[in-house]
Amino acid sequence: MAGCTPAMFSIVLAGAECFLDLQYGLVGTLSATAGCSQYLVVNGPARDEAGVDYKHGVLGAGHRANAAIGRALKLLVTNRGEGKLGGTDSTTVGSSSKNGLCFGEWEERAPGWLPMHAENGWGFEKEDPVVTAS
Repeated sequence: MAGCTPAMFSIVLAGAECFLDLQYGLVGTLSATAGCSQYLVVNGPARDEAGVDYKHGVLGAGHRANAAIGRALKLLVTNRGEGKLGGTDSTTVGSSSKNGLCFGEWEERAPGWLPMHAENGWGFEKEDPVVTAS
């Protein structure tokens, strides 16, 4: 889907579980008129296995995994999450971030700090492959 390799698609599936969980509140993020968007942060070994970039320009061009995962999740939100522009998606001006955002956390850049998924008290270890939806 959207050019994903199998390693990328495993992240899409994990992201789908997050975005479609009622506790996430997908309709709330879609119905904002300010153009807010869903995004996915990838941690642990899955980040490198899928080739998710986390160093420089992670939201720009040139990062296949970031773009493919983000696009696949956008298709999911539009088609399964019913995020249709002018319907549930109420953005007034729009934003390029609506095309889907995915990036990795540069865990190695902050030695001595725990990665986001291990720091938040969710019960994950630093080495665990985790996606965080926001």
